Amino acid sequence: MKYITSTSFSQFSFILIFLFLQITACNPSDEPEEFPQLYKYQQLDFETSKYYVLTSNSYNEINAGGSYISYDEILEEELDIFSWEFEIEQIELLDENSLRVYFFDYLNITPADTIVNYSREGDKIVLDPQLGGNFVFYKDSGANATRVALKILQHSKKINPNFTDYSPIDIAVNESEDIPTIISQRRAQYNLQAGDTIALNFSSYLYPKQ
Repeated sequence: MKYITSTSFSQFSFILIFLFLQITACNPSDEPEEFPQLYKYQQLDFETSKYYVLTSNSYNEINAGGSYISYDEILEEELDIFSWEFEIEQIELLDENSLRVYFFDYLNITPADTIVNYSREGDKIVLDPQLGGNFVFYKDSGANATRVALKILQHSKKINPNFTDYSPIDIAVNESEDIPTIISQRRAQYNLQAGDTIALNFSSYLYPKQ
């Protein structure tokens, strides 16, 4: 019987590793992206709001209380309505540079659509401004869906000891700003003071891949 010596075994292992590396190099795991890709609006993914009370030079997270007890219930209804005002029902990536946008068909006629350019920044899909708005979609991990990330802001400001003013709800596309930056900008924009409260929500509109 012929035995494999340690030297020949090491050589055999080296050959196997070499062949594996060669095969891997010839068959990269990152396959080219396939087109077209169609994503259609399905639902609002609602997140629980967070509340921050301002201090003289910082802020603290607090639980919902007082007038904010029912805030999320009202906000969820508002965002559900806003999804229709957002107008985009589907996006179809045609290639690496252009996509077709399908709009909601409010009048039960042939839905309107248009082709625009877009750019990619990692998982972010940025539609050309010629569409008339700041439209940004984010691909979920696995690319099985895209979503429109929202930044919803509202604040309460104490005008005097007997009166607190509550701002309207501001809904905007979230550009991945961090919480300290958002709170700092809101404080400066509305001259908020210690004791005032900011409500912040990061819900999104979900567009699963079809």
